[in-house]
Amino acid sequence: MSSSTVATLQTSLAVGRIVAGGVPWLAPELGWRQFGVSPATAADPEAQALGRLFGSRDIVLGAALLGAKSSDTRRQILRAGLVVDALDLAAALLARKHMSTKGFVSMGGGAAFAIAVALISERAE
Repeated sequence: MSSSTVATLQTSLAVGRIVAGGVPWLAPELGWRQFGVSPATAADPEAQALGRLFGSRDIVLGAALLGAKSSDTRRQILRAGLVVDALDLAAALLARKHMSTKGFVSMGGGAAFAIAVALISERAE
């Protein structure tokens, strides 16, 4: 895979993380709805606080990846994200029986995409 394609994937991942984290941080009810959570649960103040907790780490990972000046720094950020995303995918799989299809695809699919970008980046280096 070309280095420009890998760079585009990394930029897409970084921007996606910022959006995926920014929505639940700024509009937690909307953020929860993207994962198929019921409107009543999404409106709960505790659920909103949890959404913001989740959102913070993705905003930071995305911004750090966008701002990385060296390939070593980018690699470290991608590896940290890989661990987070593997745990997110495991969480989605563990909760699958209790999730809507929309929620599972949003959570599991996003994590799987991020894992793929990290692994592709690792191989390209």
